[in-house]
Amino acid sequence: MYNIVLLCNNDDRIKTALPTTENITFSYTDSPDVAPDTECVLVSQEYSGGSVSEIIKTFKKRGIPCAVVTFDGSDENRAHLISSGVTDVFVLPTSDELLLKHITAMLSSQRIGSDAGFETFAKVIALDDQKGAFVVHESNFTNLYRFVKRLLDRMDKPACLVKFSFTSPNNEPLEPGALEEAFLIVKTCLRRGDIVSIYGNSLLAILIGADAEGAKVASQRIVDTYQGFSFNNTYEMSYEAQEIK
Repeated sequence: MYNIVLLCNNDDRIKTALPTTENITFSYTDSPDVAPDTECVLVSQEYSGGSVSEIIKTFKKRGIPCAVVTFDGSDENRAHLISSGVTDVFVLPTSDELLLKHITAMLSSQRIGSDAGFETFAKVIALDDQKGAFVVHESNFTNLYRFVKRLLDRMDKPACLVKFSFTSPNNEPLEPGALEEAFLIVKTCLRRGDIVSIYGNSLLAILIGADAEGAKVASQRIVDTYQGFSFNNTYEMSYEAQEIK
């Protein structure tokens, strides 16, 4: 079963054109801030507009396979998308069988190898000489997440993924340095062995050995610490926690 995220506006035409199959389930969003456990992202060309190149770069940076879906299968449009850095183009409408083959081929060619997570984790440990959580670059977080998930499955141990988000009264974008300030607080509050990363405009943390209740307690403690010690009280920190399964 493939769980695919479709990045689009509220477009019924796309939802109707995508086939319904027992091998693929779709979830729809208009935000590129997808979770690191996302198997694959399909980006609507209509949604992306002139930003398709930046959107594709974002997912490639995070190690998440992605493709563009479009209703325009002309050679001119394909050439335009390829020149924008798009590797895979799915033309709609398409059959169940063809879509499944396209997605399977894309995941097979783009998915990071099974040893890559181990290599990343080994480098993090070798370079780490500080207290608090291990710090991971955004480009390595998705890969390391998958490695931790496989490892925990074998060990039958719990872990939670926590996303820390920030809002302001006027929904203004974060000022330069605000995310880095929060990052230092989160890193210091977490235990050695946990993992933390700046991920887009959010912070992601993997709490090793924590169940849902433990993650809630730890996350709330971090929020309280941030609100109490932040030099800039413009932003409200919130969190979402989910067990890694």
